[in-house]
Amino acid sequence: MTMRRIVVLAALCSALASVLLAPSGAEAAFPQCPPVFRDTSCQFLITVTDSGVQVAEDNTQGPYEGSDDALIGIQNSSSKAISAIPLSAENSLFGFENDGLCKPGGEPVPAGCVVQPKNSTGGATANPGEKCPPGPEACSFPPPAGEPAGVTFPTGLAIEGFGANGDPVTGYEGPTSWFTGIAAPTFNSGVVNFSPALAPGQSTYFSLESPPTGKSITVGTASTLSTVLSGGGSKGPVIGVVRGTPVTDTATVGGTAAATASGKVNYKVFKDPACTQPAAQAGTVQVTNGVAAPSTPQSGLAPGKYYWQASYSGDINNQAASSPCGSEVLTVAQKVSKLGLPPNNKCFSKRHFIAHPRAPKHVRLIKVEVLINGVLKFLGKLAGKHTTVDLRGLPKGTFKVTMITESTTGATYGDTRTYHTCVKGKHKKLKKK
Repeated sequence: MTMRRIVVLAALCSALASVLLAPSGAEAAFPQCPPVFRDTSCQFLITVTDSGVQVAEDNTQGPYEGSDDALIGIQNSSSKAISAIPLSAENSLFGFENDGLCKPGGEPVPAGCVVQPKNSTGGATANPGEKCPPGPEACSFPPPAGEPAGVTFPTGLAIEGFGANGDPVTGYEGPTSWFTGIAAPTFNSGVVNFSPALAPGQSTYFSLESPPTGKSITVGTASTLSTVLSGGGSKGPVIGVVRGTPVTDTATVGGTAAATASGKVNYKVFKDPACTQPAAQAGTVQVTNGVAAPSTPQSGLAPGKYYWQASYSGDINNQAASSPCGSEVLTVAQKVSKLGLPPNNKCFSKRHFIAHPRAPKHVRLIKVEVLINGVLKFLGKLAGKHTTVDLRGLPKGTFKVTMITESTTGATYGDTRTYHTCVKGKHKKLKKK
């Protein structure tokens, strides 16, 4: 009985060992890449969606040549074709050193690797077009048909040879890609171009000199996010409204590629300037050509101060970004009829008048802000127990005046009224001759 158990146990161990030591393509976490020397699939996968870009790592795959070179897959899960992807990191992603995909140091080598017409010094090669073994000179994928002539690389970056179109190749290009815009002398940023463009649902691969470990790699160029609040006729980064007034936020992407920015923006409302105490979710919206749709209107916020923040998902050309926490401040005031604004049943020709803010009993008011048609005109302490509403300089017309006051305890009270301005008439009579 003991011998039988030993035999069975040995068989199980042998079977387990064979599974662990012989991974198959079906087990690959990211099968978008073919086996390259020490790697059985992609070490890193860049996935592009309509909501943004994600970079994931398969920890079972190391550098394909055993040192530092990384095998990169890209999956287009968005609704648009991808023609290029800008990449950057703190390390030298594009510091190529003659050990690319077609010359990784051992088998297997990806199908399609062939000897190029000219070597790195411009001399003719002996066997152009022949399949590459692990280490011949000028071994690379041919430049794709859509690659323009005239591609150059900065000094200090090693090239493998020259393709049929005369462009230099590094050997790190994939079967449908080429590199442009590599930064010198750091080689830490550049653009990977694709021809044909990567259609929705398609994938391809290429390699980089250094592994973009962790969160060190960024996709796209740097972005900024500017925002503006709107409500009750007010518009700006800091506004005040009376309770029940709908307020929206609108974000705009900034940066060198912002004019075509897509992706999504998520709006949130917080109770504190550090944006750690959520007050409301204001919706996730689409970004079109750099401008996000407005947030969901918020009209049910209780009186108090609120801090809005917008977060941009990024896309293949624009990095993710968020508006600075505390940069947008909304004051919601408790509505108090006849807060101190005078009657509005006559027109004002003098264009300025005194207002005496009043509040509930036993409440002491210390601050006031006055907005005219949503534009902040005064913010400060009360002069005694009054303030001045100044309409001077405004043309004849109708203007909405909002007054928001703050008490010693931080409570806010507000009211809004519409006033009419007029031109003081001249009543001189002409004498008959």
